[in-house]
Amino acid sequence: MFRRTKKRILVIVGITFATAAVFGAGHGLFRDAYVSALTSDPFVEMDVKVAEALTFECTENGGVPKPDSKYSFELRDENKYDDGIPPVYKAENVGGGIFFDYEKILDRIHDKINSSPDFAGRFDLNFSVKQIKGNDPNTVYDETGYTIRISVVYSENEDLYKVTDVSFYKNDLPAWEQVKSVSFNNYVKEEHKPELKVEETDRISGGTLKGGKVYTYTINVRNDGNAPAENVYIRRYMPEYTNFVPNGREGSFDDPYDCTDGRESVRWVIDSLKEGESRSFRFSFSVNVCKPGRLKKSHEVQWEIVGSDHEPGFLKNDPANKS
Repeated sequence: MFRRTKKRILVIVGITFATAAVFGAGHGLFRDAYVSALTSDPFVEMDVKVAEALTFECTENGGVPKPDSKYSFELRDENKYDDGIPPVYKAENVGGGIFFDYEKILDRIHDKINSSPDFAGRFDLNFSVKQIKGNDPNTVYDETGYTIRISVVYSENEDLYKVTDVSFYKNDLPAWEQVKSVSFNNYVKEEHKPELKVEETDRISGGTLKGGKVYTYTINVRNDGNAPAENVYIRRYMPEYTNFVPNGREGSFDDPYDCTDGRESVRWVIDSLKEGESRSFRFSFSVNVCKPGRLKKSHEVQWEIVGSDHEPGFLKNDPANKS
């Protein structure tokens, strides 16, 4: 049996096939075309299968990980080497896939096969893979370990190494459990909290306010979070050169009007705003005739989720209560 060293380009071919095998269809046709064209290298077909077998999947709560989610993995080459030190490779998830440095892995395997009589005829390649546990307290990391066994046979007539079987085992001592594939699923705890969106709108044409006119603004409060918002405090100070004009009594206060240090304002407290729920408040104000020539309209609403332990009259984000 005559053994050749691989051509460098075949490593790239192998990686390409592995990627296609996991994330695309129809790779078999391309693989067969390359194999028939590159049979001068005895490792070409084996390289493709090994790269496929060592390409794994990572999910987050059963779905594709978020773009900013990074998980680390360790692949150990468990084949016996003269120095007794198993090669270890590291990788991070890319999207939902886990891709190692296949060029380095295959280089080492080729050297082993070419130098050891144990890898003549029929033999197995053995690897183990696990996730490196991170330190995010909101993530439960999948610490399952797997063993991968790749059975290879050398065809002397074709001068090719061929993979005859790939087996995956879930490491659960004292017995292994054979599985169809290797997949790591991390569980990320969902944070439950309210998320308010507060907007003020008007139906005023143009961007200026006219003296002697009365205008109405609408404040819309919506909870886009996944938990109720308890005791939402809203205050709207009157625009400069304007005065509040009573036109209704909304909210939990009998009268939304207030005046602090000479600053007129309207304010409401929403006792509870459930997930997806919204509330609207309207207020009207008149513009002083002594205003400047051009008084531009603006929308500035102050709000705060006070919570169940709020103290009316002392709200940290309200400018009226800041010393």
